[in-house]
Amino acid sequence: MDEWGHVQDVSRWLYLNSFSVGAMIPVAFFAITGFFLLSVKNKTNATFHLGICYIMMGVFNLGYVISSSVYHPAAVYHRWMAVAAILLAEIHATALFFHYPEEKNPRASRLYLGTAYLIVICIVLFFFFQTLYAEKTYIIIGQYWDFNAIRANKVIALAVLGFILLVPGLMVWRAVSCQGKERWIVLLLGFFLLLGSFVPSIFNLLSRDGIIDRDTFQMVWAIFTMSGFFLTIMLYVNNAKEKISFVGKLITVTAITILAILHFISHYSLKDWDRAWDSTHLKDARLVSDGGFIPQEYTKDIAYRATFDINSGLFETANNKALPVDAAAVKGQLYNLSMNEKIRQLPEDGFSEHLKGLLAETPPHFEGYKQSLMAYAESLNPMEKTQDLKIGAYIDRLNQMAFVQSNKINLLPEMDFRNALTAYLKKSTDRGVDAFKTAIENRLAKNDPTGAALKADIMTFLLPMAGPEKRINRVSRNGEAHYIAYAVADQRTGKMAEVGFHYRNYRAYMHDAVLKFMIMIFLLILFSRYGFYLFFYGLLVKPLNALSRGVAAVEAGNLDVSVPVMIEDEIGYITRAFNKMVASVKNAEKKLQDEANNLLAAHVSLEASHHEIRLLQHFLSNIIESMPSVLISIDENAKVTQWNAAAEKMTGIRATDILGERLWNFRSPFYKLEHYYHDVIDSRKPLLFSREQLEYTLDGENKYYNIALYPLVANGISGAVVRIDDITELEKKEQQLRQAQKMDTIGTLAGGLAHDFNNILGGIVGTLSILKFKLDSGMPLSSEAAGDYIDTMERAASRAADMVQQLLTLSRKKELSFSPVDLNLTIKYVVKICESTFDKSIEIKTAFAREYPMVKADPGQMEQVLLNLCVNAAHAMTIMRPEGERKGGILTISLGDIIPDKFFCTSHPEAKPDEKYWVLSVQDTGIGMDTKTIAKIFDPFFTTKEKNRGTGLGLAMVYNIIQQHKGFIDVYSEPGQGSTFSIYLPRLEGGREAAIIKALNAVPKGEGAILVIDDEEIMREMAGKILRECGYTAILAENGHEGLELLKKEHARIVMVLLDMVMPKISGKETFIRMKQFDPDVKVLLTSGFSQNENVEEIMNLGVMGFIQKPFTLEELAKKTGAIIHNKRRTGEKDRRRQP
Repeated sequence: MDEWGHVQDVSRWLYLNSFSVGAMIPVAFFAITGFFLLSVKNKTNATFHLGICYIMMGVFNLGYVISSSVYHPAAVYHRWMAVAAILLAEIHATALFFHYPEEKNPRASRLYLGTAYLIVICIVLFFFFQTLYAEKTYIIIGQYWDFNAIRANKVIALAVLGFILLVPGLMVWRAVSCQGKERWIVLLLGFFLLLGSFVPSIFNLLSRDGIIDRDTFQMVWAIFTMSGFFLTIMLYVNNAKEKISFVGKLITVTAITILAILHFISHYSLKDWDRAWDSTHLKDARLVSDGGFIPQEYTKDIAYRATFDINSGLFETANNKALPVDAAAVKGQLYNLSMNEKIRQLPEDGFSEHLKGLLAETPPHFEGYKQSLMAYAESLNPMEKTQDLKIGAYIDRLNQMAFVQSNKINLLPEMDFRNALTAYLKKSTDRGVDAFKTAIENRLAKNDPTGAALKADIMTFLLPMAGPEKRINRVSRNGEAHYIAYAVADQRTGKMAEVGFHYRNYRAYMHDAVLKFMIMIFLLILFSRYGFYLFFYGLLVKPLNALSRGVAAVEAGNLDVSVPVMIEDEIGYITRAFNKMVASVKNAEKKLQDEANNLLAAHVSLEASHHEIRLLQHFLSNIIESMPSVLISIDENAKVTQWNAAAEKMTGIRATDILGERLWNFRSPFYKLEHYYHDVIDSRKPLLFSREQLEYTLDGENKYYNIALYPLVANGISGAVVRIDDITELEKKEQQLRQAQKMDTIGTLAGGLAHDFNNILGGIVGTLSILKFKLDSGMPLSSEAAGDYIDTMERAASRAADMVQQLLTLSRKKELSFSPVDLNLTIKYVVKICESTFDKSIEIKTAFAREYPMVKADPGQMEQVLLNLCVNAAHAMTIMRPEGERKGGILTISLGDIIPDKFFCTSHPEAKPDEKYWVLSVQDTGIGMDTKTIAKIFDPFFTTKEKNRGTGLGLAMVYNIIQQHKGFIDVYSEPGQGSTFSIYLPRLEGGREAAIIKALNAVPKGEGAILVIDDEEIMREMAGKILRECGYTAILAENGHEGLELLKKEHARIVMVLLDMVMPKISGKETFIRMKQFDPDVKVLLTSGFSQNENVEEIMNLGVMGFIQKPFTLEELAKKTGAIIHNKRRTGEKDRRRQP
């Protein structure tokens, strides 16, 4: 039978010790806590992961219980269990943060768990195969078995630290996404988990390297592991969202609190037992330290004794028997201890010299200490009186460093030890052990011995130099037995002795004490689980269960419940309050039932009313859907609540797509209303827009709309209603009426024009007759006289051309185009027409504004308004006067400005108090009007003129035009005193500058050759001059045939063609068709003396890019030409935009 005996012989290998208790208490702590968390009904994923974490921590500590309690090499396999358990515990600790305080990215959680489990499986398999055939070594200072596998242990340590370091990252991630109290709970949970795992892991590594002793590690482990995980569970249970039993919480918290306290008590109590062993056996060691034989009464406990005389170098053993341990190690350590004693006894005077003398001759294994001490002594001040104290402190530091290095070297495998040690020394960077490193390297330079023998020899270089009477751990030569030894000094003989005791006796001694603690822990766990339950059964459990059943019954609808009051305490008070509450609820239910019956009757009546309301709603909805007007209702957030069929037809947006969405989010015709929406709601006043043209309509046609935005504020609901009416047909009729009225005005002016034309023709015909007479009679005609005659005719022809141009401008039909208009220029233009056409009995006076009177208006409309008023004034002073009354009078056109005050706004409701106005007044000295006539003058077709003298449309058109320009008109008249029409138009600030900029940019320049085809030489030459003025090269052709030839010849140069519509031989239409056949991409601008009628539209539809009516100005031709050359949309083309 070997040292360990059979596995069945438990007494040979089961020895409890202080480390057993230190690990067993955490096992109980984690097991109780973990099973408590996993037993919670309807637990969250967070609770599940924390429960698994605690169970795995229990398994991990169970491994340490096995390693500490089993004194057998088979105990080394606890590492397989412990490695897997600690990694799984860390995985589930980090997974907690994916689920607490609520689920966060479950997919990422599943991915993390799957990846982490795969990594753990790989690491555990790696550790398994690395340690399966590894050497087993007993770490006697820690009292546990371990694998001699440095690489595998490092991988495990790094993996554990890696998972632990995920905790702060995940903690911060969840804390950022939380708020208030939950953020602090997450941060504290992460901190407590780090406290219970990271700090013990670091101290475990330091303990394995010997940097700190095992007792310190045990204390740190106890403090941080228990404290960290205790605080974690306390914080979690008190903030968990599950329904956790109060009694369960009480029992669990009490149990783990008792265990935490026991952990600290056991650590210090068993430490006293350990010190008692040292004290007793140190006395025995002193008693048998001298003499050749060991007394009979000590032979059972003492394993060996050896003495060493440093002066003679004599090394002896008791009974001259061979030592069961390495004799060289014993002798070497006794030598080191003797040297330590001698150094400390050196006199203060000449300490350095005495030290050098003492160290002059030392054995090879002491070389590291020798060189270190001598180097340190050289650095000390020789005159200093405390050299011995400093050397003593330095020896203690050397002991610690040598101990750390011996632990690391001892873990190197015996097989190929020389190469392993050589590699280790190369990597070592600890400057404090350079002397030891040099001594060991010198020893390695010798080729013998190898393997275990070399390892044992090298270990003597690192033997401690500590003082005597301290515990020394020894291993037998075959590695199967262990001993606890003490070195003592014989003051009489000066010898140093080491006495070794059987390690099993120590374990047996500690086993008895630890077993009592184990039994006490077990009983306390049973008591906390069942004793507490029985103790609190009558005080808490039974009353709470009864109250809980009562609550469940009420929750199920049973109000006949009455919970018995079992004890008069806080729970009894709550029970009474609960019974009263149930009784109150029962009475309230009865009253509610009565009310419910009454409400049921009312409900039947309401249902009938609701049915009628639904019918009415349906009826109103049909009306809204059937209306041709667009009707849209929106709430205060601009979300659409009503969208009728007309709105869908206009925009192409279905009601199902836009209801509940913000109106402005859609590309619709209503985006302009966003700027006025809140103003309408806040002011509760409607806003109206007349003659608006909208974009993004489904048909894309140029139509006119009246838009109204009404506030909707009622019954706590605020919003607005949009109504849109298509007035395109009405606008066309109004345009036709305006054109008819223009023609009427022209007809009115025709008499005066005919008179002026006769005068002009008289001047031309008379001058021609004189010239003819002189030429026929042969009378001499000087060049000077001929020049005078020609000048006379030229002036007359120029005046005739001006009159024709004025009539064409007045009669031209065109769209409204608002731009900055100078009213002074408008007055001058109209006065020029009036002076040419009005009866000469009318005197025209003007009063212009001193500054630039700019308004935003359509120039043609303004001229028409003023001309209509002047014509009416002229009629009032001529044709409308009674028979026999002298005709004629004074027509005064004046221009001024006004800033409305509150009195003016009161008498003129159309005026805006924050607006400045120009006032254009037309005053006559005609027949005047009475108040009844004034009240009707703006009605369409109302006239006071004789039949066939007027249409009754003039003033109606004036009124509409002024409204479109956001102005208003005022009339003052008295019979026989004449009339004054005052037009108020909003001032345009900065309008003059805009008009100047517009004029400066009015004539765009260009380059390239333009082909002009026109049979009228004057128009052809004039067009050529204009184009050259604009920077173009003009190529002229007098008919279509010539134009086609020039196009083919100069095709590379020509960028555009100006083509006359009406020409002899080949028409403009036929010429254009042939041009397209030659060059499909040819750019053509059509011109004609006719307006843009059906014939023009027919040619336009063939692909002509624009039209300009004769006569045209330089500005008009330059703009049209530039637009076509730069590929802009041709005139009249619809702007069809894609609908949303």
